[in-house]
Amino acid sequence: MRIGLGKYLAFCLALFCGLSTAQIVTKTTPSGGSVGGASSLSNVGRLPRVTAAGTLGESGLLITTGGVIYPAADSTTAVQINKANGTTNVLTVDTTNGRLGIGTPSPAVALDIVGAIKTTSNVEIEASSLFYWTGRSLLASGADGKVRLSNNAGTDFEVLQFGGTTSSFPALKRSTTTVQARLADDSAGAAFNALRFDTSTNCASGASPAVCAAASSGAVALPAGGTTLTVNTTAVNAASRIQITENTTVGTELSVTCNTTVIRTYAVTTITAGTSFVITTSAAPVTNPACLSFLIVN
Repeated sequence: MRIGLGKYLAFCLALFCGLSTAQIVTKTTPSGGSVGGASSLSNVGRLPRVTAAGTLGESGLLITTGGVIYPAADSTTAVQINKANGTTNVLTVDTTNGRLGIGTPSPAVALDIVGAIKTTSNVEIEASSLFYWTGRSLLASGADGKVRLSNNAGTDFEVLQFGGTTSSFPALKRSTTTVQARLADDSAGAAFNALRFDTSTNCASGASPAVCAAASSGAVALPAGGTTLTVNTTAVNAASRIQITENTTVGTELSVTCNTTVIRTYAVTTITAGTSFVITTSAAPVTNPACLSFLIVN
């Protein structure tokens, strides 16, 4: 059955409501009083696409079934929305590859956006996915609370710049197994301000030998009349650097009265890796023990 132009216009008006008869007439050129050569009302329930020639054709129509819209045939440009100039792309649906492009007529990935993105909520990335700049650095999270920064190949990390890329800004640079403070342009080293080292465990032992478990720092007491003190701690190893300082303020911690004659010098004379180290003094303290602080750096 063929339908006349008048009936078709009435149908279009009922379906699209926002178009006047004049608007539809100017955008369509029916052939022989039919819709794109169609011979029946098979177009009912289809959304017609206006072709470049200004005609309503059946090929490429979007079909709705149960609220689902799909093209009659898959295409990399199955659905496109342009600006009023007809050429500047706003949105493209590629049903061939399952891609959506915003601001691009040829999306290369599942969601391809040309322009800025703004959100008022969270952006969630699957645990196995990466966040990266094309051909450049990437961010990955191998476990909760851990973030890895590396190059695009995922094998190395060079410089983390803060605030800028010139020598006016600081950066951190990886060098084999160490991290260095550098200027952002990597021209020279940079300084740390208010650098502080915290130790995981401290000890306070007035005994001889001092009992410090696995502490890497603490306060100990070299007995009056003695010239050596063994400090037992598993924190020490063969390459440990140990700093010894006489400290008369730790008497309360050690439950002793500290010797206040601080004219002695101290040296570490023996290290037993994983067990202890020995402090030797230049002169034995008299009457009261010498109160000492130590710090092990491994």
